[in-house]
Parts: sequence; structure tokens; C-alpha cells
Amino acid sequence: MFADAQTRTVTGKVSTQDNQPIQGASVRVKGKSIGTTSGADGSFTLNVPPGAATLVISYVGYDAVERTVDANSSDVSVSLTQNKTQLGEVVVTALGITRQAKTLVYATQTVKPSELTEVRDPNNVINSLQGKVANAVINQGSGGPPVEQG
Repeated sequence: MFADAQTRTVTGKVSTQDNQPIQGASVRVKGKSIGTTSGADGSFTLNVPPGAATLVISYVGYDAVERTVDANSSDVSVSLTQNKTQLGEVVVTALGITRQAKTLVYATQTVKPSELTEVRDPNNVINSLQGKVANAVINQGSGGPPVEQG
């Protein structure tokens, strides 16, 4: 049947409660490996299977929202609520594997979240690490995002 291979396009916008767009929010179809991220203006476009689908919209520091889109809907606007809980300690190894610091057999270094928010450029986490992490050399590339070398 051809109906199984068909998809439909859903567009939308992700914003904060005070109507500020959220760039980089994750938008995915629940239970499927279909997803995208929101653009600079908070907008997104996603091809979803026919029929009703549940979208899961999430962003770091905000509560995730599930929104059901029925077969006749093609536009979704979502407002995310800021999560007031503190993030716990997370250690990410060179291979991207999350571990607890006490289980590692090598030296680690801690940067507190408050140290990352007390910088001149709060929108750039990489620049926030400058001078706070041993052996981290942070260079600004030509027109691209900063690159950490070390």
C-alpha cells in the first residue's frame, strides 16, 4: 500500500512563556526516530506519519511538552516553561559517555554553573570555559563557532 510510505508536514514555533523564540529546541515524534530542531526564530518543520502523532518538544532548562497533532492539523505553537530545579553533576568523557565522577579512574575538573553564567557572553558556553579548565585552549574559528582544543 502507498499510504504507509506517505508523510505529512507539520510546522510550528517553540517559544518561552514570554514569547521569546527558542533556538535549538528538540522536536521529535514520540516513539519514532523522526525529529528536528527549531531554528533561530523558534520555527520548525517536520515530516510526520499520517494520522495523529504526538510531538515531544524539549530544551535544556525547560520542562518537556507533549503535543498531539491530529490528522487535520499542520501547525503547532508550543510555549515551554522554565524548569526551576538545579542540574546535577554530569561528567562527559571524551567518548561522550556520561559517568559519575567517583567512578572515573583519572583526574577530573569541576566548573560550577555559577562560574559559567558570570561571563561577558552568557550565550556562548565554550567561551565561558576559557581560563577555567586546565589545558583548554579555546580559539575562535573564522566565521564559525568557537572550537575547543586541548
